[in-house]
Formats: sequence, C-alpha cells, structure tokens
Amino acid sequence: MTCTDVDECAAATANCDVNATCTNTAGSFTCACNVGYSGDGATCTEIDECASNPCQNDGTCTDGLNSYTCECLPTYEGTPPGGGSFGAPTLISIAGTGGVQSSIACRDLNGDGSSDLVVTSSGSARLSILLNQGNGSFAAPVAYTNAVNGQTAGIAFGDADGDGKLDILSNGAAGRYLFFFRGNGDGTFASGVQSTAAPTTSANSALGVVASDFNGDGKLDAYILVTTSSGGVRPMTGNGNGTFVAGPVVPTGTSPGPNAIAAADLDADGYDDLILTNRGSGTLTVIPNGL
Repeated sequence: MTCTDVDECAAATANCDVNATCTNTAGSFTCACNVGYSGDGATCTEIDECASNPCQNDGTCTDGLNSYTCECLPTYEGTPPGGGSFGAPTLISIAGTGGVQSSIACRDLNGDGSSDLVVTSSGSARLSILLNQGNGSFAAPVAYTNAVNGQTAGIAFGDADGDGKLDILSNGAAGRYLFFFRGNGDGTFASGVQSTAAPTTSANSALGVVASDFNGDGKLDAYILVTTSSGGVRPMTGNGNGTFVAGPVVPTGTSPGPNAIAAADLDADGYDDLILTNRGSGTLTVIPNGL
C-alpha cells in the first residue's frame, strides 16, 4: 500500500485567508498573510499605512495595498512621502561580522506583518537578525553562529523540519556545508546546524542557495550554487527534519561558471525551476524541473 501526502492547498481544504499564501507541508500546511496584510494566516487584515500619519504638514494620506500616497495642502508643494521619494539613509551597525555583509533578505520572521532583515557574513560564522519595530526602525541585531564556524553566504527560507515555523537556510564554508537555522516562530532562531555538501572546500564556491520542495515529497529541499569554472548546482535533498543529503553537482555547461541563482515555477506545473546567471558570458541558464 502506498500513501501519499494530501496537498491541502491544492485541494482548497486549508483554512487560509483569501489574502494569505498556503504552503503545503508533510501531513499539514501553513498559512502566511500576503505582503500588506497582518494576522495569523487564517485571518489577515490589510495594514493601514496611513495610521502612523506619514504625510508631512497635514498632507492628506490615502491608504493603498502595502503603500500609501500623500496629497499636499493647497499652500504646500513638493514630492511627499509615498510619492516615490526616499528619506535620509539610516546606518545600522552589525558587530562581529568581519566587516563584510555578503547577503541580505527581507521576510516577516515573527508574524507581525512587518518585514524583518536577515544578513549573512562571509567574514564570520554569523547570521544576523534585525526585527522590524513596525515603524521602519529595527531592534539591535541578534547574531546566530553555526556549529563549524564556517562562513555563511546565501539565504533561503522555508519550513525545513515540518513544525509549521519559518526556518532559514544558508550555505557557506566555501562549498562544504548547508546550514539550517531552526525558527521558533517569534523571530528567534537556533544556532546553525550543518549538513555536508562536499567533502572539501572549493575556492570561490557556493555563494547562493534556493529552497523549495523540488522533488514533490512534501519536504523542503535546496540547491546550492557552485561558482567554480566547472560548476553548476548541487542538490541538497531534505529529510524533513532539518538535515539534507547532498547529491552530485549538476553541470550547467558554461564557463567560467554561474554567478547567481533563483527559483520559480516558470512553466506553471506546480514545481519550481532553476534560473542561473553566468559570469562573463552575457547569458543565463534555465533548468526546468523534471517532475
């Protein structure tokens, strides 16, 4: 007898809000409010960006989806906030990173409807989290290390251990490891636990990672970018508990090697494909998922 996981998202039996994204997991599913909405996923409410009175000099604020516009009073003129202008830059210090930030990503890590920041460093074994305070300012960075003190590089998100909470994956240590940072659902994470990707390090290798259920078994998988001249992508098959098994590098047939990696369902078959840019060749490579 063969048992297969029921995709509650595809079957429309999940109780996600109409303004939430449903993600199927092994034996269950998760709901996350879309950008511009807040809530627990089962109920999502549009965020009123005008509630903080962002328009200057009593300008009229009009709320939009994940945006707002301002209209100046008759006696004022200019380009108000929300109309395409930016304020003064804010410099945020992140200690102990070796002076180098290699990757940055935005994601709501604690379910409050605001985008938080994740920063990795190629100069130290750190993953730094900066939680959004809801007004565009951020709490002090909290750093998480990994077990082997290998550098962290790319960033990917997903539920790698099936507990319904968002985890973070980061590759690094010059191609040797994929690190799993288990999320607690409140914006805090456990220290990184490594899965071996390669037996040895490789100079200038593995600068990017993407995550999805690439093989359709209901468990989060990953692909690591291998940027050496004979590089390609290395599959990391998820076991559903935060550990991964490495497969042989899939060559892309380009030289001097790929430069960046992304994943998306390009042919609407329900499975993510891979997209690579190639160094120095003015080309990109699309690798369709074979499922």
